[in-house]
Amino acid sequence: MKKIFVFMLLLTSLRIIVANEFGEVKDKKYLDLVKKEILIDDFEAYFSRRNPKQRLVKFNNENSENLFFIVSTDYSKHRGYQGTTTVGIVFNDSLKVIQANIIKSQETSSYIKRINSMGFMQRFKEYIPGQKVELISGATLTCESIQVSINESLEKVKPLILDFVNK
Repeated sequence: MKKIFVFMLLLTSLRIIVANEFGEVKDKKYLDLVKKEILIDDFEAYFSRRNPKQRLVKFNNENSENLFFIVSTDYSKHRGYQGTTTVGIVFNDSLKVIQANIIKSQETSSYIKRINSMGFMQRFKEYIPGQKVELISGATLTCESIQVSINESLEKVKPLILDFVNK
């Protein structure tokens, strides 16, 4: 009986610690960006208390499935040919990408236009970290940096998702 009590006490303490791992994002500019990217007003935006620059947005789709949104540059600063490209990533709790969009980029605008016109970002639908995506010739370094950023971001957010789902 004593062992069960100690176990329950530890479990309760762990839940309190996890619940305190997140703070609520109040940055209006960030919240406006989220609304624009996910096209939903009803969401919860949090930051990790371990690393306040790592933000995480939780919302539900029409089927009440938990979805998450992150901005890649919160988790990865991988450089392409000219600089970083910021990607908005929507994914589920198993880290499968639902959608990825370029928010802004320091890359040459002709490369970004080429990437968009050739449907590169649509290749990330149903993407799982570690998967390879066919790069676009003529914008290879930019495409590669986007893929690496998405991978790094999803790998780094994984522990937060586990904490968040279990809280």
